[in-house]
Amino acid sequence: MSKYTKMLLSLLAICLAVASCRQNTCNKYTDVYAPNNNLYTGYLDVGFNDNITGLGFLFYTKFNATTPEEIAAAPTLIWLNGGPGSSSMEGAFFENGPYRVLNISNQMVVEQNENAWTKNYNVLFIDQPIGVGFSRSAKDEYLPVNETQVAEQFYKGLLNFYTSGCYSDSIYHKSPLFITGESYCGKYIPNIATEILKQNNQTDVTGNVKIPLKGISIGDPLLDPQHQLYFLGQYGIENNLISYSTYFQVNNILTRMKQHFDLNMYEEAADDYDEAMETFMSKAFTELENPYNYNIGPYPDQYVKHFCQTYIQNFGFDKDHVYDSTSAKISNSLKHDVFVPNGIPALVNVLEQNLPVIIYNGNYDIQVNTPGISYAVNNFEWYGKQVFSALPMQDLHMPDEQGNQEVIGSIKVYDKFIYALINAAGHLAPYDQPERVGYIIDNFVNKTLNKHTTNQFRSFNKFAVEY
Repeated sequence: MSKYTKMLLSLLAICLAVASCRQNTCNKYTDVYAPNNNLYTGYLDVGFNDNITGLGFLFYTKFNATTPEEIAAAPTLIWLNGGPGSSSMEGAFFENGPYRVLNISNQMVVEQNENAWTKNYNVLFIDQPIGVGFSRSAKDEYLPVNETQVAEQFYKGLLNFYTSGCYSDSIYHKSPLFITGESYCGKYIPNIATEILKQNNQTDVTGNVKIPLKGISIGDPLLDPQHQLYFLGQYGIENNLISYSTYFQVNNILTRMKQHFDLNMYEEAADDYDEAMETFMSKAFTELENPYNYNIGPYPDQYVKHFCQTYIQNFGFDKDHVYDSTSAKISNSLKHDVFVPNGIPALVNVLEQNLPVIIYNGNYDIQVNTPGISYAVNNFEWYGKQVFSALPMQDLHMPDEQGNQEVIGSIKVYDKFIYALINAAGHLAPYDQPERVGYIIDNFVNKTLNKHTTNQFRSFNKFAVEY
């Protein structure tokens, strides 16, 4: 064998090793900041048949769950951030993961998260679509341009997780799955759930694993931009943030936005809303630093990107990859999708297929404000609209440390649809009010999973819910 042949074979072996690494979809590591959770990472194949394109993920098993039986006994929650183009590592290391990476006095501080969702659940943080965060795309033409493509790619990646990834053993298929997220997930999650339900209905033909999806949760969602965004000025007046002069300026811009909507000029409508937000923020009575929570300054999450690049990237992700918390390419590829009316039809679909849904909103959020989302959830056409829209919001209580019932917001429920408002929370509600959001999620998951234990109405605090 010539030395050139040996060199070629060596090079081939190296290439195969790299490819194998990229296709390894369940790498186990020890995260020193989360010693009581198993950590798995990898890439999920979305169907492009190359060794680069895939969805990067972090998977923390439930606190102190180590055996397959213990892991499978706990529900599994998927967490997604929005954008479009935002990395789900923001959720992992700033909102609901086992610890938080914070900017405290311009120093990076890692703090344990006392309200981590990983205490009760297995939590899978997926960077999606491809091209976001740790996720990769070999070609720009693979990037999705609409929610149909987003959902199809996500389903293929999730199927990979259940067939050749961390949940390939059928014992894990017993773990009930919930998809959760916020913001642009008002579009992502209903469309992803629709695709999963469609594929689950075809498993007898396709032979695919049936994904055990049991419910979806969306916080502060961009769900129905055609209707929910016209309340920006009203929100400012109700919260004494802007003058009536500014209110009229904002509404004039939103009138132009509606004209663009009516002409299906969605990118122009998006630009209009950005202008309305800029007018609102710049002309408020007092300086507003955070459009996602008017009651605080900027969120102290500046070190999450650095942490991912310097620490998390060592856990099985490609060393040559440049991690960014926001993908400009995905923001651009989905720019036309932002205001396309594709969230509500997908939401109707999942409700019609009896999938439980909870939508919650923080009352300090300007960007996705309460009156706008309230109008959206009360006025879209679905089989429960007449009853749901007529129901009043009622106080939502949570027991405090002394056992007293604290009012933490308001809520209403009909059939499998729950809508909750959270007091003193902004756009990143799991960060602002972790106990309150955790309480809501726990109730949603528990009551969904206990739905077959009785034929009677089950209560969510004072609210009748028939699942």
